[in-house]
Amino acid sequence: MRTAMKYWKKYIDIKVSASQVWRVANVYGEEVGKTISEEIVLTPCKKEEVIYGMADGSMIFTRRRDGRK
Repeated sequence: MRTAMKYWKKYIDIKVSASQVWRVANVYGEEVGKTISEEIVLTPCKKEEVIYGMADGSMIFTRRRDGRK
């Protein structure tokens, strides 16, 4: 909590308490938990589709022209 409080003060010059940080983190954590626990249905990719992956904000092409990964 202290780290979050320090960053709020450093970057936007707002003093927040540990209880404020905890309440916000708790609310968003519950919402994320609901989303994660829902069943995800994935459809298979078509062979002619181009598939990209993203890591650290950069796009990485993951499928070769011959269809192999």
